[in-house]
Amino acid sequence: MLRENKVERDQMEFFCIDSFVPQDHLLRKIEDAVAFVQLLLSDLA
Repeated sequence: MLRENKVERDQMEFFCIDSFVPQDHLLRKIEDAVAFVQLLLSDLA
């Protein structure tokens, strides 16, 4: 009887999203205009 040798590998990668978004991207302008931290904290209160 043949057995398959299954190797399971779990990998995790950390990266900073800032390094992938160009400086002139629309998302950076939105981030500057909206206080996301305040929105998050107001939802938790």
